[in-house]
Amino acid sequence: MKLKSIKRLLLLQVFLFAMSLESYAGDNVSGFVQFFRDMEYEVNAGTNIGGASPLPLPAEIRKIDSYNPDLNLQIGATVRRWLDADRRWGVGLGLRFETKGMRTKATVKNYGMEIIDNGKTLKGRWTGRVQTKYHSQQLVIPITALYRLNRRVVFNAGPYLSYAFTNDFDGFVSDGYLREGDPTGEKISFAGDSKASYDFGGTCVNSSGADR
Repeated sequence: MKLKSIKRLLLLQVFLFAMSLESYAGDNVSGFVQFFRDMEYEVNAGTNIGGASPLPLPAEIRKIDSYNPDLNLQIGATVRRWLDADRRWGVGLGLRFETKGMRTKATVKNYGMEIIDNGKTLKGRWTGRVQTKYHSQQLVIPITALYRLNRRVVFNAGPYLSYAFTNDFDGFVSDGYLREGDPTGEKISFAGDSKASYDFGGTCVNSSGADR
């Protein structure tokens, strides 16, 4: 075979190889673009109505006298990826900033807690009124499964992770008494305008849960 023929054959092979690489890259770019094209993006804002409570509700909490939720704002973004051609089933990943807060008044009996009276910490069992203020700012990451009922309604459910920037859980007690240590300990009364404060903020932790 002549040298010119060999060169022509090599040039043809290089050309075909280059064309195959271009086709492969084009297919991958097309698939990459299609992957993101099948996604939906949304930005949302709203409010939370709720509060914080130990579960189950302790028997020592005899009565909830009042409950007032704060204006709990939230703002975030969600990415949805549909898994079928009908776009009925999918998955979602979100990121949102939200606040949670409430003010409550309750009547309790033999409720274990620490109170602060004139700078002195007293620990024991409280019987009387408790007023609580709770406020938290959190970064939340929900991971959800999606079901589209129709163009306007999409159901979602799944777990979430949250990180709390601030956690304030405090208040004061009044119109009652504290038994130091246990229910048979020394009795310290708070009558009339006498009050003592408490702060549960240090016991609040970052959490996970269910989003729906």
